[in-house]
Amino acid sequence: MRKLLPLLVLFVFAAACTPMKTIKTSSLVFLTPAGATIAIARPSAEVVPAVEQLFGDRGFAVYDRKDVSTTDKVLFFKGNRDRINRRGRPDQYGNTPTGYDAYGNPTYGPQYNSNPYNANQPTNPNQPYGSTTATGQPPTTGATTNTGASPTATTQPRSGTADSAQMREQNYVSRDVGSWFSVRATTENNRTVLKFYGKPTVFNAEGCGQGDSDLRDTGYSCRELTVRADWPGHQLVEGREETQVISTIIAVLGERWPLQ
Repeated sequence: MRKLLPLLVLFVFAAACTPMKTIKTSSLVFLTPAGATIAIARPSAEVVPAVEQLFGDRGFAVYDRKDVSTTDKVLFFKGNRDRINRRGRPDQYGNTPTGYDAYGNPTYGPQYNSNPYNANQPTNPNQPYGSTTATGQPPTTGATTNTGASPTATTQPRSGTADSAQMREQNYVSRDVGSWFSVRATTENNRTVLKFYGKPTVFNAEGCGQGDSDLRDTGYSCRELTVRADWPGHQLVEGREETQVISTIIAVLGERWPLQ
């Protein structure tokens, strides 16, 4: 016991000395406030529901609303990244999507049905497994389907062991990381001005970011989000994913209504 005591003390000391890092990133790292602000010549009663739908289709639900004034309201969204994390990865049958529609659903090339292994799979490859709703048709928001580059040939499925190992490597930590967003909708004359802001979350908690000061009138408060410096998920909380979501939603809105 006397021999083990020094080792135990050393282990506790080493654990206590592990360097920590505070996450303060946000979409403002890659997107300026001007780039995250758009104006649409439509009333907020029409624009806001469309924004909620676009975020909801990506897995980010409204969890709070603040009416700052009769012409100014802020919506808060939060959720995981299941939709955006799986982009570019083969599905469970080894088929690699050739593109994604405006909602993040995968689309496949014409040779999908040429693979004999797909004979017993859904005839519409754009219908997610386990879903009863086909997603192969163009989105109703007015956005066009992005079919991406030249179709990539489908492949035969690999062994379950290899697939499991690859998925564990790809999804390690990523399932613990999500995204948080705020959208301010301000009515100005006959138009609606939208200002987007996003931050990463870890275990559903968001830290403080560079744009939090703009939300003081909503009563929003944040706290420092600190993780170990050797945590393998730091590359997932740099603000890139939030910027991607915001930019995509702005593009879809721009296809539906002319931006000013």
